[in-house]
Amino acid sequence: MKFNSIPKPIITREHGSWAVLFVPMIVGGVYANVFSWNVLLLAFSALGVFLSYVPVHTILYELAGISQGQKKLAAAIFWSVAYFAVGVLFILPLFAQGFWLLLFIGIQQTSELGHNHLKTVSFPFFLTGQRSTPILGN
Repeated sequence: MKFNSIPKPIITREHGSWAVLFVPMIVGGVYANVFSWNVLLLAFSALGVFLSYVPVHTILYELAGISQGQKKLAAAIFWSVAYFAVGVLFILPLFAQGFWLLLFIGIQQTSELGHNHLKTVSFPFFLTGQRSTPILGN
């Protein structure tokens, strides 16, 4: 990777995960029947953290000894920092308004990420022989 080049964005290939991200927010917004800018802040923050999931998994696989290649690792580091920074940037105004319970939800989800990573490293194949995660690229 060149010093000044920006690597190709890394996004999830699982189309169902987009629905898991946005459908609850859309349903909640419709049900509330009131528009709030806080919902958009939360949506953009969730999107940033959601997008960082695949690059972070790539980094964790490298740390676990499963080689991902130097170019892929460099791109994963770049995009995990960029995506996570977007998530943090959009959540800060909500923290300033006193929505601190969001922090505990984030901590819980971080522990789920770690659990998921350990599970996929320990059991990389299902009974069908397919890899349990598509991010390995094989």
